[in-house]
Amino acid sequence: MAYSNAHSNNETSDRAGGPALLALDTSSGPASMVLLRGGDSRIGRASGSEEQRSDAILSDLDLLLRSAGVGIKDIDAFGVCVGPGSFTGLRIGLACVKGLAVAAGRPVIGVTSLEAVAAGALAQGRVLSMIRAYKGEVYSQLFSVRAAGAPVPESDPSVTSPEAAVEQAKDFEDVVFVGDGAVDSIELIKRIGGSRFTGVAGGQAARGGWVASEPLAPRAVSVSEIALERFLRGEVEDPETLRACYVRPSEAEIKLSQGLLGSKIRRSAGRE
Repeated sequence: MAYSNAHSNNETSDRAGGPALLALDTSSGPASMVLLRGGDSRIGRASGSEEQRSDAILSDLDLLLRSAGVGIKDIDAFGVCVGPGSFTGLRIGLACVKGLAVAAGRPVIGVTSLEAVAAGALAQGRVLSMIRAYKGEVYSQLFSVRAAGAPVPESDPSVTSPEAAVEQAKDFEDVVFVGDGAVDSIELIKRIGGSRFTGVAGGQAARGGWVASEPLAPRAVSVSEIALERFLRGEVEDPETLRACYVRPSEAEIKLSQGLLGSKIRRSAGRE
């Protein structure tokens, strides 16, 4: 099933408030969701353990839509965080959004967690997203962020040691290091940045030098804003072909490649 921006150009143009977009983030911690409808933004959050998350997401999405007086057929597009992040969380989020999009006959827009974290810094200039990975590593990517529009990548997403991630910025005078991986690496950023390090931004957008910061905007909010921008440009995807951005293979895939999983699993994987 192929999608275009014809729906947004025709049907949603007649609405005074503009298109309605539902965005979901399950890449880390409790799931969060945002409903954008014209100038109105409603934020919801699903609680519960990772095993219970799929049920919690659906019930909380229903509550969010009911509170806004919106039905699933009123949604023009669905945004979703595609990772990197929790493998299980991402699979749950993508399955949920894909199912809703197929049922509603609407397109989807994937936004990476690295893009969302960069946008959430609320800063302009170079922003290096750093998100905790496993085994003491971080996912990272360098972006150029403008006053308006989605972050523009200046490097590919990668998973490395925190030091290798910070080294990406060594040639620049002004960089905002954002994300939980950046906050964990403040001493490292300070050491590599030297006199360029100007501190930690708290509660306001960073200004000048090398600054470490937590995102100031919730990840789901950034996902919704980036997704809406792409939807309005007609940059949408088919829910059936949308894929997660894992950056690296899962432990099961690594073990499978090393022949450490059972023969039945190897035979099954070989048939896929």
